[in-house]
Amino acid sequence: MKTLAFITSFIVGQKMTDSSSGFRVLKREVVDFFANINYPSDYQDADVIILAHFAGFRIKEVPVTMYESISGKSMFDGGRLIYYGFKMLLSIMVTLLREKPQRRK
Repeated sequence: MKTLAFITSFIVGQKMTDSSSGFRVLKREVVDFFANINYPSDYQDADVIILAHFAGFRIKEVPVTMYESISGKSMFDGGRLIYYGFKMLLSIMVTLLREKPQRRK
């Protein structure tokens, strides 16, 4: 997760400590932006931050408190963490290679 945050920070030019948190607050304009581009719905982590940055939206990280799972198990037990990390790195690479969507004004 730290590696993904480092890569995202480098790309957007500002420090991101948790680019993989699914917790997002988006203005209506940003929601409309993502609703109107060809965006794969199963990638919703660092690439959202990167695409928003490329489109010129302001990005601000706000700390949140994360609590341990009630079951005591992480959603990334075993090989899922490796799979998730690979999937996110691939997603970031595809985001960097794709045409940069333009923000409507």
